[in-house]
Amino acid sequence: MSSNVWGMRLLTSGSLWFGYAGGGSSVWKDGHLRNFGLEEGMSTATVYDFAEDGADRVWAATSQGLRVFDGKRWHEPAQHYHAPEGSCTLLQDKDRSVWAQCESGAFRLPPQGQAFVQMPGPVGMGRLVQGPDMTVWSVGGPKGEIVALNNVGAKGPKHAWPQPRVSGGTMLFDRDAEHLWITRADGLIRAGTDGSNEVFGVVHGLSGAIPNSILQDKEGNIWVGTENGLDRFRRNALSGVALPQIYGDSPALSAGENGALWVGKKLLAQPTKEAFASIPPESGEDTVTVLWKEAPDSLWIGAGESLFHQRGLVQEQIALPKEVRSPRIHAIVRDAEGALWIAVSRAGTYRLRDGVWEAGGGFPELRQKVLWMHADRDGRMWFACRGNKVLMLNRGKLQQYGADEGLQVGTPVQISGNGNDILVSGENGLFHFNGQKFTSILGVGDESMLGVSGMLEFNGALWLNGTAGITSIDMDELRHAQRDPGYRIQFRRLDHKDGMRGTATQYEPLPSAVAGSDGVLWFSTTAGVFWLNPSKVIKNLLPPPVYVRGITTEHAAFPFVAGTPARLPPHPGRIQIDYTALGLTMPERMRFSYQLEGVDSGWQDAGTSRTATYTDLGPGEYRFKVRAANNDGVWNDEAAVMPFYVIPAFYQTLWFRILMAMLIIAILWAIYNLRMAQVARQIRARIEERLMERERIARELHDTLLQGIQAMILRVHAATAHVPPHDPVREKIDSALEGADTMLLEGRERVHDLRAHDHFGVGVAASIKLSGAALAKENGVQFEFVESAQQRGIMPFVGHELYRIANEALTNAFLHAQATQVKVDVMHERKALILVVRDNGRGLPAEVMRSGQLAGHWGLPGMRERANKLGATLVLESEPGKGTLLRLSIPAIMAYKPSPSRFGWIFRRTT
Repeated sequence: MSSNVWGMRLLTSGSLWFGYAGGGSSVWKDGHLRNFGLEEGMSTATVYDFAEDGADRVWAATSQGLRVFDGKRWHEPAQHYHAPEGSCTLLQDKDRSVWAQCESGAFRLPPQGQAFVQMPGPVGMGRLVQGPDMTVWSVGGPKGEIVALNNVGAKGPKHAWPQPRVSGGTMLFDRDAEHLWITRADGLIRAGTDGSNEVFGVVHGLSGAIPNSILQDKEGNIWVGTENGLDRFRRNALSGVALPQIYGDSPALSAGENGALWVGKKLLAQPTKEAFASIPPESGEDTVTVLWKEAPDSLWIGAGESLFHQRGLVQEQIALPKEVRSPRIHAIVRDAEGALWIAVSRAGTYRLRDGVWEAGGGFPELRQKVLWMHADRDGRMWFACRGNKVLMLNRGKLQQYGADEGLQVGTPVQISGNGNDILVSGENGLFHFNGQKFTSILGVGDESMLGVSGMLEFNGALWLNGTAGITSIDMDELRHAQRDPGYRIQFRRLDHKDGMRGTATQYEPLPSAVAGSDGVLWFSTTAGVFWLNPSKVIKNLLPPPVYVRGITTEHAAFPFVAGTPARLPPHPGRIQIDYTALGLTMPERMRFSYQLEGVDSGWQDAGTSRTATYTDLGPGEYRFKVRAANNDGVWNDEAAVMPFYVIPAFYQTLWFRILMAMLIIAILWAIYNLRMAQVARQIRARIEERLMERERIARELHDTLLQGIQAMILRVHAATAHVPPHDPVREKIDSALEGADTMLLEGRERVHDLRAHDHFGVGVAASIKLSGAALAKENGVQFEFVESAQQRGIMPFVGHELYRIANEALTNAFLHAQATQVKVDVMHERKALILVVRDNGRGLPAEVMRSGQLAGHWGLPGMRERANKLGATLVLESEPGKGTLLRLSIPAIMAYKPSPSRFGWIFRRTT
């Protein structure tokens, strides 16, 4: 196949056909490309175009005539088709009829037809186009005619559409079917259905002299390709009115009847057609500073140093106060009592009542300069004054509002509204008064409505003419902002990109915005007068497709790849996410909002920015979402999403955190063990100190008191040898000696108790076993003793206390429990030294379990005291008839002798 593609057409079946200069064709369908050459019925003739009829037959226009495709190969049309001969151009209309414009004329093949029918029309090659109203037009031929071939609801003259000679051009209708766009060798033509013609060339801004192609996009824009570039044509929302030079740049405006408009002292009968009808002859005082329409047939005019009242075409001049010199009237209004008020430069306000002018209406505060006046439906009069002040006159009482009431408008220029919905606009923005205080009305992005000098409500919207352009706010949005001062309203802005020039006038003439009786809105600027019809403004309803382009960090770029989340390095620092949306009408006005899940709490308003910036993102998975609104504020709620992942540094990983947690736990465990060892040493030191004191006392008792008593006993024994055996004195002495021997024996036992710890240590278990065995033999009770196989050295003082507790428990079990079996377990566990004494006796009384002791007995309290001394836990369990169990648990760090390992305390487990 040739590489020179001469024709290309996408058909309704979804197939894309290509025609080549050297003959042959190709079709792309369902992902496959198929070529057709001589063997498939094609010739060497150049293939220009393709069309598909209602019977799914594909027709090709070649330099040697038409050919038809039957699904397998190409053929010359059969005789019964009556196909035209020679070169043709093709059109497939919306009914799937095939039209051909050939050297011999225009022809049509109906959707299911079997033959072409010649249509009335020009002879000769031409271009075909179908308008939105289904009419098929032919342009070209010998005379360059524009002809409706089927004349179905056609707009425009059938054979006499004013048009310079056209040949070989490309045509299309705009979506409103009001203009036919035609390319020709020397420029671009826009032919109106009303007979108007516009020609665009290089002198009008076209990028090149020869327009080669033309296209209308989904948003209604017309694109023209020339040899030097690409041009876009779009409809402006605003249209200007050419005014005579006498009006200057910013004339006063007021609506007339039947769509007419007063501009200064001229009445525009058809303002959109720029047709003027002048009222009575102009005077020298022709500079109009204010127009106020009181009624359909009543217009007040402030011009020069005069005040006029216009009724129809009859004009009356009203004399002004004599003390006013060089007046310029800024505003005119009538109050609820029928008095006429005017605001005059450098003289304040005047009220005309019963034919008499009164300065300030009787109020000195109203003798200052007033820029605007407004009378609401409640009978109140509002006055806009310099210095951020608004005055309100109600039933003879004048009240002033300013900064203390929240007004920050600077110089107020316009006031409108009623009741508790008063709006004040001016130098610093738009403010709402709810009857108590003023609040600022702001748009998205904290947009202030600055310098608004024209304000009107029309068909559910508030229209503002300010320094930034013309702003339209839906009344529901405005009410939302009035209820919630923190709300930011959605708005539409028209400016120089929409056909507007200049900015709104700020002082006079006012107001700079009025609504005509026919629904047309008029705006005065420093560059002239502009108008629009809101009901005919075409709104772009296509939500823009949104795309995320990628992420850029300080060191690398990560383009967006569908299905593959970007992997950012650890600590990416500042990252920038780039996104965009496709909008062909005004891409510069598209707005965006975005959200990074897990970081942003909600959607972030980005305005027109196409980047989002974040810093110090931690490791983890993220999802970035972005949505966009087109130039008319239509949002695409189907957000574009880009997932990405920030790789953690090694010290941000889970395993590292676990390791650090384990290390901290180990350090805390070591600190705990160190503290426990310290406490144990302190306890041991105190106990050893007590034991040493006991040893000293035992030695002193043994070496002094006991030895002295023993010596005294011996001396008394020696003395009694000289006393007769049956002497009563001898008997008393012997009795005293027996008591002394008993006292000496008890003293020796107490000394033994004081030094008893010397007899315990590793053998404490054996001592408990021997004591239990002896008691068992004396009482005829079965006794069992069990000690764990792995044994550890026990601190001597602990062994002493352990033995005393065990011995007390065994004594109770053998002598008082009436048991038949007694068992003792000594367990050398890693965390604690445990003693368990159990029997199967009668159990302890419930009163003993509640109180912890038997009245008059101190065995149980003594055991608890000894356990507390060791920091041990003593548990006693008993039920009547089911025996008793005593469990003593002594912490290992207290019970066992220190380990010989230097660092063993770090890893030793304790309770």
